[in-house]
Amino acid sequence: MLMHTMLTAMALALPVLAQEQTQTTPPPAQASPVAQEIKKDVRAIKEKRQEIKQDAQKIRQERQELRKDVQEEKAEMKALHEKHKAEIEAVRSDAALSEEQKKAKIEALREGFRKQRHEMRGEAKEKIGQAREELRQERKELREDRQQLREERREMRQERREARPEHSGRKQ
Repeated sequence: MLMHTMLTAMALALPVLAQEQTQTTPPPAQASPVAQEIKKDVRAIKEKRQEIKQDAQKIRQERQELRKDVQEEKAEMKALHEKHKAEIEAVRSDAALSEEQKKAKIEALREGFRKQRHEMRGEAKEKIGQAREELRQERKELREDRQQLREERREMRQERREARPEHSGRKQ
């Protein structure tokens, strides 16, 4: 009888033990090579994203400096124009000069102004043009980096999908 009771108890406990064994999962072993590769890719992408953000910030600062330079050039040109205007008015109001002398002096002043303006504009155009070209190139590189980052993320997602076990319960 004792044997019969033990066998019955064992028979009843067997399904419970089997269920417990299937519910417990073994302790996580070292991550699979695929998981390690994915983590490595994720870190690389995060680092690249940070670099891109820094590059974008640098471009914004350079653009701001360029605008500042343009405003300074405009202010210098305006000051030159005001100086020229004052010189011409001084010549016009000079009673000691004849009309011919006034015209000759005003023409000389205007020619000097044109030369100064041409020099200032030439320097400014060259400086600003070069800065703009550099900005264009940096923005182009930034766009290319962002596109490359997007492609790398897509590839990484695809690798994750492929690395999932078939019986994960998710529809693919």
